[in-house]
Amino acid sequence: MHNNQINRPLWHFSYSYIEKTGKFMSDLNINKVLVIDRSARFRRVLSRFFSQKFPNAEIREYEPEKGCPDNTFPWHEFDLLIMNFKLGTNGNGLDWLRICKTGTKFPATIVTTDQGHEKIAVRAFRYGAHDYLNKDGLSIPLLEKSVHRAMNKHADETRMDDSQLLQSKLVNRVKLYQRLDDIHETGALLLVSIDGFDEIHNSIGLLAADDLGSHVADVITESSAAVNINNAEIIRMNDDTIAIIMLGTENDDVYTEFSRELCNKIVASPFEHEGKYIDYKISIGVAFIKESSHGAKTNIACADAAVRLAMENDENSFVVFGGDAQNANVADQKLVLHIQDSIKEDRVQPFFQPIISVSQATEILDTTIYQLRTKLIDLNGQLLGYNDFFPILKQNKLVKNLDFWVIRHVIERLHKIKIDGQDKTGFLISLEEESLLGKGLVKWIDSLIKHFDDPGLASSIMFEIRSEQFIALQDNVLDIMMGLRDKYGISFALTNVHGSSILKTCTHKTSFEFVKIPMYTTSDAGDKAINTDELRQLIASSSEQGSLTIAEKIDNADYLSTAIECGADFVSGYLVHPPQEDISSDYEVVI
Repeated sequence: MHNNQINRPLWHFSYSYIEKTGKFMSDLNINKVLVIDRSARFRRVLSRFFSQKFPNAEIREYEPEKGCPDNTFPWHEFDLLIMNFKLGTNGNGLDWLRICKTGTKFPATIVTTDQGHEKIAVRAFRYGAHDYLNKDGLSIPLLEKSVHRAMNKHADETRMDDSQLLQSKLVNRVKLYQRLDDIHETGALLLVSIDGFDEIHNSIGLLAADDLGSHVADVITESSAAVNINNAEIIRMNDDTIAIIMLGTENDDVYTEFSRELCNKIVASPFEHEGKYIDYKISIGVAFIKESSHGAKTNIACADAAVRLAMENDENSFVVFGGDAQNANVADQKLVLHIQDSIKEDRVQPFFQPIISVSQATEILDTTIYQLRTKLIDLNGQLLGYNDFFPILKQNKLVKNLDFWVIRHVIERLHKIKIDGQDKTGFLISLEEESLLGKGLVKWIDSLIKHFDDPGLASSIMFEIRSEQFIALQDNVLDIMMGLRDKYGISFALTNVHGSSILKTCTHKTSFEFVKIPMYTTSDAGDKAINTDELRQLIASSSEQGSLTIAEKIDNADYLSTAIECGADFVSGYLVHPPQEDISSDYEVVI
């Protein structure tokens, strides 16, 4: 077999060639494969392919003429599903996928089409496919890579941040703020935290952990009835925290009595999963709402700080703070120490979100780019999300400490990646205002590069600078950009670009390797999607200046489709790929 035959279409490969291919897939564990396709010929080709790659695997063919399988079909028995988009008069593969994929026990899935189509690709990933293949020109190497991507992505799903999967059920902090701002009477805000939720989630799975949250909400309802509170509003803020708003009484002892009752009730109401009791505890923070209180922000700050203090106890417990700024600041000082120590003691959990290429213009990079995000780990092993720790960092001028920790972590990781011979990885790192002031950032990078004695390491770093910060600190930022570009080959991304005037102002004196454009902006009035013509113009203007564009906040299929149609080079968001705890050097997604 000559080398120039390697990429011939799959249809042209003989049985003997399949037999002679290498051991590219030998590290995968595939025992059972399901093929759903109208073409008997394609089903036979795939059957031969998998029979040779995995001699012990069972290959099952399902004819679309039988119709969509019912809810008794044993999807969980298969390791891999390859399904065509066109299934004749019985619908299409994406409809079947949407109907049948009800949980993580569904197999790794590859959707195929007879001719490539962007919208089909978008929908395929939206409905849970792990890869997408065009039959036209399909070759053995492409099929092998697709199987690898699908199996690896399926395996990674259990390690990904699950916030996207729960977001449809949860009420976020923005709505809680709005509700609290509408209150003009005496009451209390209680935050109930399920301690160690992440560890519980990893142990029993996403759906069961979500059931635990619902169980706690039910116990809250029972407890409020037990102390004659009948008007409690229970709001599931996120996966591990439930907010309770209680109004209509000036007797603060009622809320203390309720908190004590809830702690006792949790002990008396264990949560059972698959015949076993799950050990967990709660921490409650109480903030009083007074007519003269300082508003939603202070009330939540008080309750947040109280929860953190309650977590220090080994049993179910609660801490009460009055709804005023002074008490919030007292509690926050203890939280500041927790956060400061987290950074000093490397109790920081990085998360990596792949930036996915959707245009040919990105091929020159030959690099997998990850957006780096962080959560802090408190003394109880709990993960503190951005909304929990960033306001405290900013208020106490500690943001630069976290930025510098991230830079050190990335350079250390790049050093290891290079030693391992896997140097095609880049990282997007957001810089906050503190880090853009003075010469501290450049000196910090100088010291890290000197330590590793390898100036080339930093060339895989891309610093993000928000447009409003660039405009406010332009002179200092320009000095930093010019110095780091010339010395280390560091790239820069201009972010939060939501208008042509902003782009023009920021690129008047310099250029950026990347421009990040949000698909929507958020205000008190809600989310507002970017105008399609404006998006197309921003992408065109950025391209004219030599910048690659990243459409971010891709939270639904419409945003993804619009970004691709308008010519974005990369896309980023929870829909495309949620953050994960580690990077995979061979991970690849092509939409």
